Amino acid sequence: MNKTLIKQHLAVGAFAFGISIPALAQAQSLGERHDLVIGVERVFGMYTTHIEAELPNGQNSVQRGTGVGLGYQRPVTALTVPRVAVDYFISPSLSLGGSLGFDAIDPDTGDPNDSGAFLFSPRVGYAIPFNPDWGVWFHGGLTYLGEDFGNNVNTSLLALTADATFYYMPAPSVGFTGGPILDLGITGSRKAGNFDGDYNERLFGLGFGMFARL
Repeated sequence: MNKTLIKQHLAVGAFAFGISIPALAQAQSLGERHDLVIGVERVFGMYTTHIEAELPNGQNSVQRGTGVGLGYQRPVTALTVPRVAVDYFISPSLSLGGSLGFDAIDPDTGDPNDSGAFLFSPRVGYAIPFNPDWGVWFHGGLTYLGEDFGNNVNTSLLALTADATFYYMPAPSVGFTGGPILDLGITGSRKAGNFDGDYNERLFGLGFGMFARL
């Protein structure tokens, strides 16, 4: 093999290697260290809920429901409202983050309100990619929910929250999510006038959303 042919082969190899570097970078799976993920969760979902509140007469009011949540059209509970989530991978597959949600629509009247429902959910996560496009991302943490719609009734709840989020990434920086979610109330209270009673909520369902990886 002459020197000219060797140089041609080396040039072709170098060109192919140069093309493959960005392709390999793009093929990285979700969960690389320092990945920052910003998403919107529970934009759409199907939920089963159980709400229990203590009444002034000492009895409990129980409300159960099954429904579909789309945007802020929530079935029964503010736990289903969309929320913005931010997660950061501190090491491969292991993430720390949380989500925030707010709902100013009064569930009784359907009208906007000056106050409303607020929730905050810190969490830890672990991502298991099946390949660069598909995988599952587990989350576990706590959710605080507070509601005040100006009707002299205030509600607060602390719940355990867990989900198994399956994701699909059609592009290296964009993904769609869906999977089972669980909110299990630990403690809560409902104040109506001078009465302060126990309050609890449980939710199980399927939630869907999307995210961007930075």
